[in-house]
Amino acid sequence: MKYDFQKAIEQGYLHHAFIIEGPNNLDKLTYVKDIAKAILCEQSPGIGCNSCSICRKIEDDNYPDIYVLEAEKDTVKVSQITELQRSLSNKPLEGERNIAIIKDADKLNSNGYNRLLKTIEEPQGNAVIFLLSENMLTMTDTIRSRCIRLFADEKYMIGENNSLFGKAEYFVQLISDRDYFYKKKSFVDENIKDRKSAHILLDDMEKIYRDILMGLNKNHENLSNSEIFKSIKAIEEARIELELSVKPATVIKKLALIIGGRL
Repeated sequence: MKYDFQKAIEQGYLHHAFIIEGPNNLDKLTYVKDIAKAILCEQSPGIGCNSCSICRKIEDDNYPDIYVLEAEKDTVKVSQITELQRSLSNKPLEGERNIAIIKDADKLNSNGYNRLLKTIEEPQGNAVIFLLSENMLTMTDTIRSRCIRLFADEKYMIGENNSLFGKAEYFVQLISDRDYFYKKKSFVDENIKDRKSAHILLDDMEKIYRDILMGLNKNHENLSNSEIFKSIKAIEEARIELELSVKPATVIKKLALIIGGRL
């Protein structure tokens, strides 16, 4: 969804917790830095100016009131959340708010989510928390329900996956047409050679479905919103399966069956 930071700041109801979800080729950290500029900017609150002292420091990763937390050995530890909570309890050194950015928010365990929930339920001072994730379904319902979910603009894409993007459009068309399964199986066997190619295809498929939902892709106007939401959910669940060491080709074939209405 879109969120009007300028209006929220002007009217004094800025939310305190956001989930930034997107594929691994989406520069979510830069997106959040731009949001932080809009929140903290001295000259253009709610927009950001890139020229004031605060905006320049944020751009240079030299702003003291922004705390970035990332996973250690594929896990965000409870001790890291505890330390973040201590930092957020301090009064900001320069601006009016502390900003917390958890880069790998889908890599917390249940204890970590429980610890984080306390901070999200009872935010300290004017702190604003951003949870960066490739798949928010891995987060607990209690965390998701207390956050506003945002998607970055296409300008934050690190680069289109040109090698598979056109093929993803074809694969979506095969599924939408309820075509013979052997065609989908052949597509998967020819294009999904490893986990990386599977992730790229999933990223591109999700982008296609979101574009359809927003009216930016007119190639699949026969799809209902419920079918699109079902497809996006299935893609997010497929990402989880990929992390469980399931064979990539098997995951994509199963996905085609689920979206196509066979499972």
